Order: sequence, then C-alpha cells, then structure tokens
Amino acid sequence: MRNKVQDILFLLFILVLNGNIFAEQTSSPKTWDISNGMISKRITFNSKQGLKVLAWKDLSTGHNFIDPQLDQCNEFQLSADKKSISGSSQDVSFKDSRRSELSDGTQTLELTFKAKTAPLNITVHYELAKDQPAIRQFLTITNTGNTNILLENLTISCGMITPGLERDLIAFGGYGEQPRETYFTGRVNDVLVMLENAKTGIGWAVLNEAPGNMRRTEVGQLGMWHPSFAAMYDTDLFPFQRTLAPQETFTTAGASVLFYQRNTAFDPHWRIPKYVRERIAHYKSEQNPNWIYNTWVPWFGAIDARTLENIIPLAASNGMNLLTIDEGWQTLLGQNDVSPERFPRGLEPLFSLATSQGMKRGLWYSVSLIDQNAKDYIEHPDWVCRDQNGMPRLSQGQGVVMCLASPYKYQVIDRLSEVIKKYSLDYVKLDLTTVFNTYGEEPGCFEQGHEHLAKRESSQRIYEALQLLGDTLHQRFPNLVIDYTFELWGEKHIIDYGLLRVADTDSLSNSGDDSNNEPGPLQVRTLLYQRGMAIPVETMLIGNLRGETPSWEEHVATAIGSGPIFFGDLAKQTNGDSAHYQDWIKRYQLLRSKVQINEGFFPLGSWKQPRSNQWDGFARLAHTGEGIIALFRNDSKTSTAHFVIPGFPSGDFTLSNWNDNVVQNISGADLAKGVTIAFSGAEKVKVMEIHKRQINH
Repeated sequence: MRNKVQDILFLLFILVLNGNIFAEQTSSPKTWDISNGMISKRITFNSKQGLKVLAWKDLSTGHNFIDPQLDQCNEFQLSADKKSISGSSQDVSFKDSRRSELSDGTQTLELTFKAKTAPLNITVHYELAKDQPAIRQFLTITNTGNTNILLENLTISCGMITPGLERDLIAFGGYGEQPRETYFTGRVNDVLVMLENAKTGIGWAVLNEAPGNMRRTEVGQLGMWHPSFAAMYDTDLFPFQRTLAPQETFTTAGASVLFYQRNTAFDPHWRIPKYVRERIAHYKSEQNPNWIYNTWVPWFGAIDARTLENIIPLAASNGMNLLTIDEGWQTLLGQNDVSPERFPRGLEPLFSLATSQGMKRGLWYSVSLIDQNAKDYIEHPDWVCRDQNGMPRLSQGQGVVMCLASPYKYQVIDRLSEVIKKYSLDYVKLDLTTVFNTYGEEPGCFEQGHEHLAKRESSQRIYEALQLLGDTLHQRFPNLVIDYTFELWGEKHIIDYGLLRVADTDSLSNSGDDSNNEPGPLQVRTLLYQRGMAIPVETMLIGNLRGETPSWEEHVATAIGSGPIFFGDLAKQTNGDSAHYQDWIKRYQLLRSKVQINEGFFPLGSWKQPRSNQWDGFARLAHTGEGIIALFRNDSKTSTAHFVIPGFPSGDFTLSNWNDNVVQNISGADLAKGVTIAFSGAEKVKVMEIHKRQINH
C-alpha cells in the first residue's frame, strides 16, 4: 500500500507528463494551405515566431511574393488599452481554426487566437473567391472580459511581399493610377495602392476597405523599409479609437491583396474592376444603369412643381429613365414636410407624371445637417454634434449637424423609410455633412454621452452609423438604389471601398457645365479616368453635365463612361439634340443589356491629365473583348488616334461607328499591339461598338 508521499509524487509525475505533452502539442507548428487555382497562400503558427506566411503565389505567373527568410509582420496588429498585440507568439496563443466553402464557391479560413495581455479573442478571416486573383482578409475582435477595452493602432492585414528586386520596383497611389515613390503613406485619397516590377509587369495591389478618412495604407515601410504593405485604420491624422464593451465583437473593414501582370491578360485594368464589382461592391451592375435626370442645376434648391411639369416629359423624351427631385422640396431640412409654396399639391402628382413617362422615382435627402427649427433638434439637443466649446456644430449657414453616433441615427432611418414608402422611391440621394465636412469645418463630436467616449472615437462611430443606415435601408427596401454623396462621406470627389460596401452609387462631383468655356465633360472624364480601374464605373455619378450645353455627342459619350446622370434646363435644348440623346441612349442600353461591359476599363490617349489640345478616350469591355470605345478629339488638330488595349483577347471582331454606322473588321491581336483610328472630317467624338465577328463558312 502506497503512502501519501508516494501518491503525491505519482500525481506530480502525471502532471509533469501531461504538461510536457501539452507543451509538445502547442509548440508543434500548425500549417494551413489555401488556394483557389489562381492564388495560393501557406500560413503557419508556431511557438517561436507565431503567425507567419511561408508562401504567397500568383498561380497565373508562378511568382512567389514571399521570402520566408525575412521576418514577417505576423498578419495583423492592434493596441488594446495601450498594449500592443500582433500575431506574434509573444502576444497570442492559438485557439482553433475552421475551414468552409460558401455556396458561391468562396473558400474561407478562420484562425482564432487568444491574447495574452488582454481578455480578447482575435479571429483572422481569409476569403478566396472562386476564379479571383485575390485574398480578402478581415478581423473580428471580441472582448471576453468584464470591462471596456480601448482599441487603437489597428492594422487589418500586412505582409512583406515583393514583385522583384527593389531597384526594379515602381509604385502607384490614388486609385492605382498615380505614380508614387516606393515608400509612402496612403491616406484618404489613396484607395488602391500598388507595387510593381517595371521589367516583368508583375505586381500586387492592396484594396483597403477602411472608410474615408479612417483609411491608411503603408507601402514599403515595414522591416527597415523593405517592399511591404500594411492596410490600416489611420492612426495620426484621424486617430482610430474604438471602445469595445464586455462581450462585444468588433468586425473590421476588409483588405484584399490582388496580384496582376501589366500588359497581359492579367493586366490590372482587367482584373481589378471585375474583382471589386463581384467581391466588394454592394451594387453588382447586373442590369442597365439608370439614366438619371437631377433637378439641382440650374435651380439650386428653388425647383418648383410648375417647372418640373414641363421638364419631366422632356427628360423622358431624351431617354432618361429616373427623375431625382433634389434639394428644395422640403419645408425644413430634417423633416418630411413638403414645401407648400413650391409644391402646393405635394410630390405625388409629379412622381405620377414621371411614372406615366416611363421614369423611376428618386429623391434627395439630408442625413445629418438639419434646420435649427426641425423637430429632432428642438426635442433632442442631446443628439447634436458639438465642438470643443460645447456649441452645436453649424454648417454653411444651412443648419446644425446632428451626430450619427447617437440615437439620432435610428430617427433618420425611420424618417427616410417613411418617405421611401410614401413615394415608392427607386433611388435616394443621401447628402450633406456627417463625419467630416468637405468645406473646411472642423470634424469630430465632443458631446458627452454619445456612443463615442471621446472626440477621437467619433469619426469611426459615425462611419459605423453610415454602414448601419445603408444596411438597414437595403434590408427594408432590397431594390432601392442608395447614393452616398461625397459630402456625406467626407471628402471632395471621394469614392472608396467602404462606401461601395454599404451604398450603391456616389455623387462625387459638382463640375460646372453652363457653357463650352467651363470644365464640363473634360473634367468629368478626368475624374473617371483616375478612378475607372479601381472603382466600378457605373457606381460613379459624376456631375453636373447639362443636357442643353453643346455638344450633344461629347455629353452623351462622356456619360456612358460612368453612371449616367444629367442636369440642366431641358426646355433650352433643341429638338434635334433631344432626338440624338434618345438615339445614342437607346444604342447604349441595347449594348449594355447584351454585353457585360463593366468587366474591364481602359483610359486611352492623353488620359493622365486630359487637356483640350489633345485627344483622350476610354474603352469599357467584357472579358470576351466585346464592348464600347469612345474617343474625344477635343481641340487637337490630330486626324487619328493610336491606342493599345493590353491583353485584349484574340479573335476576329468588328468596330461599328455610331456616327455613320460604318463597320470595319479588326483582330484582337491588332488591338493588343496597337491600332490607329481615323477621325473623319470635322468629327470630334467617335463612339464604336466592338463585337465578335461572325464568319460564314
């Protein structure tokens, strides 16, 4: 019979043995391979280095972007109550993993870790969509403790990945078209950043979905300025803070890394538009886009029923199929009452007239900027956005800014839902100041008692409220097209992936077009060319082209490059111009209904800085090569336009000129190598459809 000492020794032996077994199990490396046939990634976790990427390959080119000998960034990083946490084994322990495949063929991998210095569970999510050359990554962070935790300095995804020797590399910022130094900090206007091998054309693009001013993407500054990236929430100009309540989970924005090879079938102008449309944007552009007529210009808030009764039939006769009544319909900003002076019979008779003319219904709406006499402000001054002196934030003399990081957001959702139901709206244009004013007024809310515990947190919380607004309206009204304007999102001309995930379109400009002396179509195309590779073009509503301003060819041809929208006093338009509008719009709609021309976008000619004395243009194409090409001669004296469409598919095609209906044969190889197209006579604009040639045997 063993004595107590022997029993104690035996138990200690068992505990030590079990402890050694547990240590062996946890210290042994775990490895995950993910691949969709176009891209592959090998990830490991071990007790020495933590989370590390061993390989990351573009299977189209065979290039491995990872050097496993280099120290990695451990896939993510954040600060919790001032304690830095990453995928390092010093910071986290592995908890579990899960694989799955979604109904559309998307493969997912989830790796969950437990933080060692804070009561947090952190899950890294990987998504590999079927037939797409990119991996999308995001985090979910759960507070498992009993007190609030403050999150800061958040990096969603990072990696030390290189397309080649450092001396061969070039970089791009902006929307992927702006040349940059190979080490730079991408901010609000850097929606898509790229690093590329100048010799091989092999490169990577990072698509950071952090919204607006919260976005920061570092290029080449990890690990002693080695080629690398970090998709982040901003931490200096707009410091990120997010309070995480006990048992609350925060889901970050996503970040995608997409591989490409310039001047081949894997060119970013082919790969990126298709990926964004299918995997990021809420609006899939599967149907013909609306041709919108908007009342803002030239009435600027003074539109009335009598004017609209004359304009609506004219807009319909031009081929426009959606009427938007812009600012000026309401009695007060922030209330749904219709102005009895301008609309004595209300809005319904006008919408009924539009419906009878074959037009859908759209309405402008101010989200956070409301009149100081509005009910919400009078009854709930505690919902207002306040400055550091405790005074309500005023904007442009129009009213007071309400804080969306307060119960006000539920009120505006209900008010909006009321007008959408009442008028059976197909489209809403949501506008004016919320998170950050585009006209120089200080951002942020200092009010105590809102969802943000400090001013620094207010920007992030307001963006989250805008996400809730878009998601709720889409749930309540699945067929509603939601337009978040640049003023709502907080930056001139901004459109980004955060906006596209929650809204369908973005009115992103107010370019003048009163006469031929104003920026007009040329400025619209400037905005289009800079953004067309990174952003699905039909999500961009680039104003303010006027239907009565010459020339009709340049105006319609410019509009087909993006989301078509027109303004202006159509009573001043000639009958001939109206007939031409209708003809070209019908041609476009017929083509768009048969060909998915939103799968590739190529700016042509003098597109990097369009100018009146040189020609420019664009091509919108399906991956089959079919689509449309628009060329603008401008005031240049050129008689021809020479251009290349890299990676254009092989085969026999036809080019059909809309001006004279002349059809010419052309090969895909010619378009890929370079073609020269002649302008005939005084022709200033040339629009050509591309179709596969039917060969009779």
